[in-house]
Amino acid sequence: MLAGTQMAQETHENTLQPLAGSALRAQELALGLTAGPLAVIGVLAAPQLLILLAAAAVVGHLGAALALVAVVLAGGAFLVMLGQLAGLALGKVRSPGLVGGGLAAILGVLGGVGVALAAELSHRTAGTLALLPQAAASHSLAQAFGLGDADRGFGAELDTTVPVVVGAVGMLTLAYLGLRALARRVGNTSLVSLRRGEALVGAVVAMVLVTTANPPHEWRAEEFYLLNLGLLSIPLAILLMMRAPTGDVPPAMRRTPVGSLVGEYVGWAGLYLLLAAMLIGEPTMWLFWSPLALLFAGWFLVVAALLALRVAVAPMTFASRLWAGVSAAMLAIAFGQMVMWAHPAEDLFYSDPHLFVFSALSPLLGLVQAVLTVAVPWTLLRAPAPGLDRARDRRIAGRGEVHPMARRTCPSGHWCIRTAQESPKEPVLRAIVGTGAISRGRRRGRWS
Repeated sequence: MLAGTQMAQETHENTLQPLAGSALRAQELALGLTAGPLAVIGVLAAPQLLILLAAAAVVGHLGAALALVAVVLAGGAFLVMLGQLAGLALGKVRSPGLVGGGLAAILGVLGGVGVALAAELSHRTAGTLALLPQAAASHSLAQAFGLGDADRGFGAELDTTVPVVVGAVGMLTLAYLGLRALARRVGNTSLVSLRRGEALVGAVVAMVLVTTANPPHEWRAEEFYLLNLGLLSIPLAILLMMRAPTGDVPPAMRRTPVGSLVGEYVGWAGLYLLLAAMLIGEPTMWLFWSPLALLFAGWFLVVAALLALRVAVAPMTFASRLWAGVSAAMLAIAFGQMVMWAHPAEDLFYSDPHLFVFSALSPLLGLVQAVLTVAVPWTLLRAPAPGLDRARDRRIAGRGEVHPMARRTCPSGHWCIRTAQESPKEPVLRAIVGTGAISRGRRRGRWS
């Protein structure tokens, strides 16, 4: 929370630019911004850590206490990176206090859920320790001092080594990817936060964590792969946002490769479905044998990707936020219909489901759902594809004028422009010396 609030304040007050102009590299800037809040927490946590280890060595189990320290460090590294990236993204449009309050609320809820899951741990829920570091930390603390019920003791009879280790390794991997993304955003060295290979690694890690949290069952296979697909849609959407071109470049000057990014998202989901088919067997996955279930699954994945791109690359107005909420509701409905159609033919024959579920309530509601099914992807597809008019660019470059979408004011008060002759794939903002004055001289065919 402290790291995310500090990053939001740096972004909100626009004090990162002087750091970016120093001799420090982007990775050093990211590490420095991370080490500041950690040093404050470390000063307060170090004495308590020594007391914890000493008490565990005397009256508890030192091994479980050391596992608690490892889990806290791994999960803390992931949450710190996630909080900093959230603060960097939200600090431009929200105050640091609001960002810090939101992070405190979210982390508080996750902490409560983690304690509750650890207190009621069973064979069915033991895998959640890999997905929630708060649950793994609570379980390790209970193991270190024998807390809990006399019969269960926070799952004392369960062997939780595999989910705890998998979760710690996965959190460290995601934290490293978050550090690389943070370095690119702080140093403004790239328009995308993660490269394609890095995003693929993050997607595979998310698949492993979710599969460990909800392993396959011998019966009710749809509870395994369909539920996991819904859970995976959220981290995969976050990874897709990091693949979208963002930064200080105005949205009208960026070109978003919508087709390739949506293809990556669908490819990640397809990779997970292939992994699930290997684990439980393809004949039990009725999603592959139902054309309507595949149709709703494709709609769900494409719209989820388009919605993530819309939120990431374009400014959000009140109307766009409202439409994003409608799109999210349609996503939930499409996911439910995908689950409904992913059943054997005899089950579908007796249940007699409708193509549009709201048509069972009212024909008018069914018509509204059908219209939204077409309108939502169409509007989202048009939103994240702004680009420069190449003919206009050539005319402006020939007349020696400043591109109308390329002028903005820097924090220093100088004019910043992007010349029309720069490559659209690598937009470059150049500071022009002098407040309000734009140099008309040319140097090597570009604006000086």
